[in-house]
Amino acid sequence: MNLIWRSAFLGGIILGLLSSIPIISTFNLIFFMWVIIGGIASIFFYKRSSTKKLGIGKGALIGFLSGIIGAFVASILELIFMMSFNRINELTKIFISTNNLAVSTLLSSEITFFSFFILLFIQIIIFSIFATIGGIIGVWVFGKQNLKDEYNYDTDYVSKLKRENKLRK
Repeated sequence: MNLIWRSAFLGGIILGLLSSIPIISTFNLIFFMWVIIGGIASIFFYKRSSTKKLGIGKGALIGFLSGIIGAFVASILELIFMMSFNRINELTKIFISTNNLAVSTLLSSEITFFSFFILLFIQIIIFSIFATIGGIIGVWVFGKQNLKDEYNYDTDYVSKLKRENKLRK
Protein backbone atom coordinates (compact mmCIF):
# COMPACT_ATOMS: atom_id res chain seq x y z
CA MET A 1 0.00 0.00 0.00
CA ASN A 2 1.27 3.43 -0.89
CA LEU A 3 2.60 5.49 2.01
CA ILE A 4 0.09 8.29 1.37
CA TRP A 5 -2.85 5.88 1.41
CA ARG A 6 -1.55 4.00 4.45
CA SER A 7 -1.12 7.14 6.53
CA ALA A 8 -4.49 8.49 5.34
CA PHE A 9 -6.08 5.15 6.23
CA LEU A 10 -4.61 5.19 9.76
CA GLY A 11 -5.62 8.81 10.30
CA GLY A 12 -9.11 8.05 8.93
CA ILE A 13 -9.54 5.11 11.29
CA ILE A 14 -8.61 7.31 14.26
CA LEU A 15 -10.87 10.07 12.99
CA GLY A 16 -13.79 7.70 12.42
CA LEU A 17 -13.49 5.93 15.75
CA LEU A 18 -13.27 9.10 17.81
CA SER A 19 -16.06 10.78 15.85
CA SER A 20 -18.55 7.94 16.24
CA ILE A 21 -18.22 6.72 19.83
CA PRO A 22 -21.26 8.30 21.51
CA ILE A 23 -19.80 10.16 24.50
CA ILE A 24 -16.39 10.91 23.03
CA SER A 25 -17.89 12.23 19.78
CA THR A 26 -19.32 15.26 21.60
CA PHE A 27 -15.86 16.84 21.38
CA ASN A 28 -16.53 17.24 17.66
CA LEU A 29 -18.77 20.13 18.67
CA ILE A 30 -15.56 22.09 19.32
CA PHE A 31 -14.69 22.91 15.70
CA PHE A 32 -14.71 19.21 14.70
CA MET A 33 -11.78 18.52 17.00
CA TRP A 34 -11.47 14.79 16.28
CA VAL A 35 -11.60 15.36 12.54
CA ILE A 36 -8.78 17.88 12.68
CA ILE A 37 -6.78 15.59 14.99
CA GLY A 38 -7.31 12.73 12.52
CA GLY A 39 -5.83 14.89 9.74
CA ILE A 40 -2.88 15.81 11.94
CA ALA A 41 -2.39 12.13 12.89
CA SER A 42 -2.28 11.12 9.22
CA ILE A 43 0.57 13.61 8.65
CA PHE A 44 2.36 12.25 11.71
CA PHE A 45 2.10 8.70 10.34
CA TYR A 46 3.39 9.88 6.98
CA LYS A 47 6.36 11.74 8.45
CA ARG A 48 7.16 8.84 10.77
CA SER A 49 7.71 6.61 7.75
CA SER A 50 9.26 9.05 5.29
CA THR A 51 12.35 11.23 5.21
CA LYS A 52 11.05 13.30 2.28
CA LYS A 53 10.10 16.92 2.74
CA LEU A 54 6.36 17.34 2.93
CA GLY A 55 4.68 20.28 1.24
CA ILE A 56 1.35 21.85 2.05
CA GLY A 57 -0.32 20.42 -1.07
CA LYS A 58 0.60 16.84 -0.25
CA GLY A 59 -0.34 17.37 3.40
CA ALA A 60 -3.72 18.72 2.36
CA LEU A 61 -4.20 15.69 0.08
CA ILE A 62 -3.35 13.25 2.88
CA GLY A 63 -5.72 15.08 5.24
CA PHE A 64 -8.47 15.10 2.59
CA LEU A 65 -8.14 11.35 2.02
CA SER A 66 -8.17 10.66 5.75
CA GLY A 67 -11.35 12.72 6.01
CA ILE A 68 -13.08 10.63 3.34
CA ILE A 69 -11.94 7.36 4.90
CA GLY A 70 -12.94 8.62 8.35
CA ALA A 71 -16.40 9.55 7.08
CA PHE A 72 -16.97 5.98 5.88
CA VAL A 73 -15.67 4.52 9.15
CA ALA A 74 -17.74 6.91 11.27
CA SER A 75 -20.91 6.33 9.23
CA ILE A 76 -20.65 2.56 9.52
CA LEU A 77 -19.94 2.71 13.27
CA GLU A 78 -22.76 5.22 13.81
CA LEU A 79 -25.11 2.92 11.93
CA ILE A 80 -24.14 0.09 14.27
CA PHE A 81 -24.65 2.33 17.32
CA MET A 82 -28.00 3.59 16.00
CA MET A 83 -29.22 0.07 15.36
CA SER A 84 -28.26 -1.02 18.86
CA PHE A 85 -29.90 2.06 20.41
CA ASN A 86 -32.98 1.44 18.28
CA ARG A 87 -33.30 -1.99 19.92
CA ILE A 88 -33.08 -0.35 23.34
CA ASN A 89 -35.78 2.13 22.29
CA GLU A 90 -38.06 -0.74 21.28
CA LEU A 91 -37.66 -2.23 24.74
CA THR A 92 -38.38 1.08 26.44
CA LYS A 93 -41.54 1.49 24.37
CA ILE A 94 -42.90 -1.57 26.12
CA PHE A 95 -42.39 -0.01 29.54
CA ILE A 96 -43.42 3.58 28.73
CA SER A 97 -46.96 4.52 27.87
CA THR A 98 -47.12 5.50 24.21
CA ASN A 99 -50.21 7.61 24.75
CA ASN A 100 -47.96 10.63 25.08
CA LEU A 101 -47.19 11.89 21.57
CA ALA A 102 -43.86 13.52 22.50
CA VAL A 103 -42.48 10.33 24.06
CA SER A 104 -43.58 8.16 21.16
CA THR A 105 -42.12 10.60 18.62
CA LEU A 106 -38.83 10.76 20.48
CA LEU A 107 -38.56 6.99 20.71
CA SER A 108 -39.51 6.28 17.11
CA SER A 109 -36.23 7.06 15.39
CA GLU A 110 -36.35 5.02 12.22
CA ILE A 111 -33.13 4.15 10.45
CA THR A 112 -33.41 3.94 6.70
CA PHE A 113 -30.83 3.45 4.02
CA PHE A 114 -31.72 6.89 2.71
CA SER A 115 -30.91 8.52 6.07
CA PHE A 116 -27.65 6.52 6.23
CA PHE A 117 -26.54 7.80 2.82
CA ILE A 118 -27.55 11.35 3.69
CA LEU A 119 -25.44 11.08 6.87
CA LEU A 120 -22.55 9.62 4.87
CA PHE A 121 -22.75 12.39 2.25
CA ILE A 122 -22.78 15.14 4.88
CA GLN A 123 -19.90 13.55 6.78
CA ILE A 124 -17.83 13.16 3.62
CA ILE A 125 -18.18 16.88 2.92
CA ILE A 126 -17.56 18.08 6.49
CA PHE A 127 -14.86 15.57 7.40
CA SER A 128 -12.89 16.11 4.18
CA ILE A 129 -12.87 19.90 4.70
CA PHE A 130 -11.79 19.80 8.34
CA ALA A 131 -9.34 16.90 7.89
CA THR A 132 -7.73 18.89 5.07
CA ILE A 133 -7.30 21.74 7.55
CA GLY A 134 -5.84 19.19 9.98
CA GLY A 135 -3.45 17.99 7.28
CA ILE A 136 -2.25 21.55 6.69
CA ILE A 137 -1.80 22.06 10.44
CA GLY A 138 0.08 18.72 10.57
CA VAL A 139 2.47 19.91 7.85
CA TRP A 140 3.04 23.08 9.83
CA VAL A 141 3.78 21.03 12.99
CA PHE A 142 5.60 17.97 11.57
CA GLY A 143 6.58 19.04 8.03
CA LYS A 144 10.12 20.19 8.70
CA GLN A 145 10.96 17.46 11.17
CA ASN A 146 12.47 14.16 10.14
CA LEU A 147 10.58 11.90 12.53
CA LYS A 148 12.02 8.72 11.07
CA ASP A 149 15.60 9.71 11.92
CA GLU A 150 14.70 11.73 15.00
CA TYR A 151 13.05 8.84 16.80
CA ASN A 152 15.35 6.32 15.14
CA TYR A 153 12.24 4.37 14.24
CA ASP A 154 12.57 1.95 11.36
CA THR A 155 9.24 1.12 9.76
CA ASP A 156 10.70 -1.31 7.26
CA TYR A 157 10.82 -4.69 8.99
CA VAL A 158 12.90 -6.37 6.26
CA SER A 159 15.64 -3.73 6.45
CA LYS A 160 15.66 -4.05 10.20
CA LEU A 161 16.18 -7.83 9.99
CA LYS A 162 19.00 -7.39 7.44
CA ARG A 163 20.79 -4.92 9.74
CA GLU A 164 20.43 -7.24 12.70
CA ASN A 165 21.86 -10.12 10.67
CA LYS A 166 24.83 -7.97 9.62
CA LEU A 167 25.51 -7.06 13.26
CA ARG A 168 25.46 -10.72 14.26
CA LYS A 169 28.09 -11.65 11.64
